[in-house]
Amino acid sequence: MNKLFAASLLAAGLAFASAAQAAPTLLNVSYDVMRDFYKDYNSAFQKHWKAEKNEDVTVQMSFGGSSKQARSVIDGLPA
Repeated sequence: MNKLFAASLLAAGLAFASAAQAAPTLLNVSYDVMRDFYKDYNSAFQKHWKAEKNEDVTVQMSFGGSSKQARSVIDGLPA
């Protein structure tokens, strides 16, 4: 019983450690006309984050008209 408990604690600790070390992911949602600006801005932001935090960051992008973006959020896109 003690071995099972110890193994469970070890497994939970390893799971939390790997999740804690995963690179953070940001979602950049904006209007379609901002696509080119944010393509360059996100790249600069990733370099800044790496310099400040010494870790990588992933920036995902979603662009479209306001109706499309609102529909995406309604359909489950994190906001």
